[in-house]
Amino acid sequence: RAIPPTAFEVIYSDTGYELPSSLELYEDVKRYYGERFPSLKFSTARNHESVLNYWDKIGTPSDTHRWCCSVMKTAPLYRMLKVDGNKQARVLAFEGVRSEESVRRSGYERIGKGVKHTFVINARPIFNWNTTEIFIYLLLHNLPINQAYRFGKPRIGCIFCPFGSPWDDMIVNRCYHDDLKPFLGRIEQIVSERKIPNADEYIKERRWKLRASGTNVGNKTEVKLMLTPTEFIAVVINPQKRIIEWLPALGKVSGSIKEDIGSG
Repeated sequence: RAIPPTAFEVIYSDTGYELPSSLELYEDVKRYYGERFPSLKFSTARNHESVLNYWDKIGTPSDTHRWCCSVMKTAPLYRMLKVDGNKQARVLAFEGVRSEESVRRSGYERIGKGVKHTFVINARPIFNWNTTEIFIYLLLHNLPINQAYRFGKPRIGCIFCPFGSPWDDMIVNRCYHDDLKPFLGRIEQIVSERKIPNADEYIKERRWKLRASGTNVGNKTEVKLMLTPTEFIAVVINPQKRIIEWLPALGKVSGSIKEDIGSG
């Protein structure tokens, strides 16, 4: 109501972890605001691969290795924010983060500058609102509400998350069991392949979320580092790509390439 609908765009990040009710809500929101503001643009950001493919490459997400947020949400979103070919646009992003949601988020600022990228300013208009105020506002204006709140979830996140509580897991398992099956099935497969003892307890107590490394994923690439008084040597064993393709990701580099001098 405050900003002309032609002055901004709504982007929904579909991580591949979305609850069915969240996808339904997005469609409800598009209909609701599309009827009132036909010129408002909606877009969806997605990774080009499924999240389970990344489980095979990186390993299951854990509470110390939370790669899913950056890989499945942040990166696809920021790829959409490029203009004139590959130029990164400077962006003011409005988001619904609130301080009450977690201890970590309570330490955020209402206006975040360069939180994840220097070209993005994150504005959080409802940062100081409590849960009661949120639902009063939604009900007062008859706005669409995520059905998962009515099922008992205090906070809507991913369908399968290392930060989820036993209560969240119970709600998801009861209300979205069929959608949860692919993830639980992959956990069971991992447990079987690695011959993890006490498998039922491992799954029930969600010990998979404690795993911090990429050990045992299908990728057999390995990097061995060697230091001498005058040299830093990195040997890549079973590389998936030529070093010249990914080395520029570290920054500006110079040197010479010797092809196939061994395993690296």
